[in-house]
Amino acid sequence: MEAAAVKEARIPEFQEHRLYDIQNDLWYALHDIITPSSDSPNSIDLVGMMGFSTPEGFLGHYIEDTGGLHIAHELVELKQHHEPSYNHSLRTGLFSWAGMRYLSDQDKLDLREKKPLFCLSGLGHDILKLGVPAEVLDKPGALTDDERIIMDSHVSPDSVEFIVRDHYMKGDGFDKKQMDYMTDLIAGHHPGKGLKSINGHAELITIADHMDAAMFRGGYQKKVSPEVFLEYIGRQLSEGAFKDKYAEPFRLMLEEYSRGGAEDGNQ
Repeated sequence: MEAAAVKEARIPEFQEHRLYDIQNDLWYALHDIITPSSDSPNSIDLVGMMGFSTPEGFLGHYIEDTGGLHIAHELVELKQHHEPSYNHSLRTGLFSWAGMRYLSDQDKLDLREKKPLFCLSGLGHDILKLGVPAEVLDKPGALTDDERIIMDSHVSPDSVEFIVRDHYMKGDGFDKKQMDYMTDLIAGHHPGKGLKSINGHAELITIADHMDAAMFRGGYQKKVSPEVFLEYIGRQLSEGAFKDKYAEPFRLMLEEYSRGGAEDGNQ
């Protein structure tokens, strides 16, 4: 067999291996969410909230809803580039998906055909941090103006559109309308930094993103308790930053399914 043919024959096996790695990492991400530890004292029972009796059932349904994890290659690249951003992306994807359960019937209907695109956008919301140097991602203090420009590039609509259209969507059969929807979600998850007009579904990803960063990611910042993050949601609602229908699922997570052990602090 010629070398090119050998390379081509290995592609499916290679992709399957990466899918397996991500599925394992999703298991650890879910474990971090549902099981408190000394390093991560907060926990949220996403499995029970979603009506599953086991974590395996939860993850199996989630992976099915992603439509096959089309962005496996890019997620593994992100893991190699900056593992904290990768783990944060996995948890944000799980939180975003859980948030869908408590939307209104009409919103669920609107989202039904877009569900795989929404799930992939939650997982891939920070995929363009592949282009942000690790020293900028890990910087504990305020960013310089130049560093802020570099950081904000991960939600640049032009850059997001490029990677959606020409990189990880190539060959997957998505049409322009579907790709535009994903671009809106990924570029719009930081309001004011990307698109001026943001698809409402991006708010689910935005709140999930903020919640993980505040309660689970930590890093150089102290993790805050569920009560503190609930106060943050309340402030954002009063200022009109979030719509109530997208904030409500996360209030439910925190009020009925969470346990907190993190210190109280300013969010």
